Amino acid sequence: SSGINAEYGVTIQRTLDGRLQVAGKKGFPHVIYARLWRWPDLHKNELKHISACQFAFDLKCDLVCVNPYHYERVISPAQIPYPLDISGLTIYQTAPPSRLVKD
Repeated sequence: SSGINAEYGVTIQRTLDGRLQVAGKKGFPHVIYARLWRWPDLHKNELKHISACQFAFDLKCDLVCVNPYHYERVISPAQIPYPLDISGLTIYQTAPPSRLVKD
């Protein structure tokens, strides 16, 4: 199911400050797991939990869901480089589905 089944959360106990320490650095647990399993270049403010997740970090429960598939990546317009370079894109024109029309 690629981890997206909402019934199966992966939870850990929330710490007092809400952060997890890994290799001497503190970070939010859901962000650490999302970086590890889905988006290595993720920033901490780019995650939004799916509505079906009962223990999402933002809900401030005693348990925190760290299932990276219970979060969506949200990129703000400020993070999109402008002007947007589309020089590497190729546009293909496809014909509409043919329909036989009789007079």
